[in-house]
Amino acid sequence: MKKFLKIFSFITILVMLLSACGTTENPSESEDGSDSGQVNQEEEQTAENGSSEEPDEIEEANDKGSSDSSEDDTVRILEQNIEYNVNGETQEETAFLKTSDNQNYSMFVLPDYELTAEEPNKDIVFLSEDDEISMRIELLPDDADWDSAINTAKSQLAVVNNEVKTIELPDDEFFTNGTAFEASSDTDVVKAYLIKNDELSLKLTLFLKSTEDHTDPFLKMAQTIVKN
Repeated sequence: MKKFLKIFSFITILVMLLSACGTTENPSESEDGSDSGQVNQEEEQTAENGSSEEPDEIEEANDKGSSDSSEDDTVRILEQNIEYNVNGETQEETAFLKTSDNQNYSMFVLPDYELTAEEPNKDIVFLSEDDEISMRIELLPDDADWDSAINTAKSQLAVVNNEVKTIELPDDEFFTNGTAFEASSDTDVVKAYLIKNDELSLKLTLFLKSTEDHTDPFLKMAQTIVKN
């Protein structure tokens, strides 16, 4: 009997050992049954995908920076020195950028002058201490009838004096394709400038006094007109 019990005990122990060996987990598998090698492979693939996207993001940021820089290049400076002559005296002052609320342009205006709307599609720059000394600014349509514009200007000057004279234009590229006229009385001088450039078509009318010649500062300011 004792011999049988010993044999049974030995067999029981042997079965238990074999069962333990059969239930030992594969060290390459995680507790939830997933393959740790597969997990590592997926992590490596994710890391590779992440690194491949970075150059695209950097390139996009660089492109945006370049675009912003290009836009900044189109912005006009806020001030500009202008040298001009009044009554034979040469002066130089800092003019400040002004944008018309009435027409689609900006220009530099000298400190002694002011820019304001006169009526629809017409602005006026006038001498602060005497608003009768002024320059009217009219942006003309690109398809304006030029002969009609010239005849209108002459008719307006004829109100001052029937003798309307053709006058020389300033020696500046701005006035290359232009025409200018003048009429005067004992006290007043009125000048009209019609300019047709690739960038804009423009009519300037200067209202001056025979004793105060502000032609040069008005025209120097007009040369800075740029369409917005």
